[in-house]
Amino acid sequence: MNKYILPIIVLFIGNAIAVFMLFSGPDAKQHEVKKHLPLVEVQPLEKQAFTVKIRSSGKVRASMQTKLVAEVAGKIIKLSPKFKEGAFFDKGDILLQIDDSDFLNAVTVAKSDVEQKKLQLEEELARAKVAKKDWSLLDTEKPPSDLVSRKPHIANAKAALDAAKARLKQAEKNLERTYVRAPYQGRVLNRKVDVGQYVSPGTVLGEVYANGILEVHLPVSLNQYKQLALEDTNHPNTKVDFYILQGKNKTTWQGHVVRSSASLDPMTNQLTVIATIDSQNKNQIKIGQFVRANIYGRVYKDVYVVPRSAVRRSKEILLLKNSQDGEANVLVTPVEVVRTEGNQSIIKAKLAEDAQLIITPLPLAEPGLKVRIKEIKKGDDISNIKHSTILSQ
Repeated sequence: MNKYILPIIVLFIGNAIAVFMLFSGPDAKQHEVKKHLPLVEVQPLEKQAFTVKIRSSGKVRASMQTKLVAEVAGKIIKLSPKFKEGAFFDKGDILLQIDDSDFLNAVTVAKSDVEQKKLQLEEELARAKVAKKDWSLLDTEKPPSDLVSRKPHIANAKAALDAAKARLKQAEKNLERTYVRAPYQGRVLNRKVDVGQYVSPGTVLGEVYANGILEVHLPVSLNQYKQLALEDTNHPNTKVDFYILQGKNKTTWQGHVVRSSASLDPMTNQLTVIATIDSQNKNQIKIGQFVRANIYGRVYKDVYVVPRSAVRRSKEILLLKNSQDGEANVLVTPVEVVRTEGNQSIIKAKLAEDAQLIITPLPLAEPGLKVRIKEIKKGDDISNIKHSTILSQ
């Protein structure tokens, strides 16, 4: 009996203590649950003019490059020291001489033929004079015929003399062609012949180029070409920055576009923009050297440059509204994206002068959403995307 009563008494006492503690404890305080607001970063918006830059590259070449070819046949008997790879020359300098003995003989023969034809013409003129005198002794009023006056004979003699003079002129020209002269002031790119070599008309003797204008052919896509706005004028003068990188050193040159190709390259489906390098420090650059180029293109006026991630669905951005005490509402604003390059977008929109752009992605944000503004500490760079040019790969 006692063993059943003792557990009941223990349970009764424990329940009594629990009830006492429940009703004698302090009342719990109610805390207000605060709603979590998204934390966003912002950047001021400023209207600006924006110039597109197109990146390209190519090899330097001379605007005037010539293959020297033999115009007459013969053996090379002399080479000028100026006709060596890398040598400089002036316009009219003799670079190479072909054996001229046969051509000297041809000139002598041609001169002799001219003298003979002159004599024949004089004889015909004298015969015509005698014929006219004999005709005048005849008792007739009829004028002498052309044959009597020997007009056909005289015409034939004159034609023969003209032909002889032409042969002499050609012989003298061939003699002159045994001396290969520089067509302009320039430099030798390469030489392909040597003394004692026999050449025939059309044989390539070497290549030379003019010291003047240097060109670079820069391939661009059709879309990039449209951004250069070269079709807007018949005489483009678009600025180009050329540069080469050698370790940490960067050498630059200025230039401008002078023309572009009329058709697409069938292999690459690209257009070629031809730009010249201005004369400043041009001696530092070599023919065949690979250079990079930034071509200045179309200018967009009254636009905003924003991070690409800040533009939602390619048609709207998020702005701050009613900003106060580090909090604000979201304002969804429609925009026109005029160009997108890399991580940047160029947009047009009607915005207030003090507009602030939310650059933190909020893909599901609705108008009026409450957000917290991240405090900008001293030294933070929020304007690293504000610049006036953009590079197109």
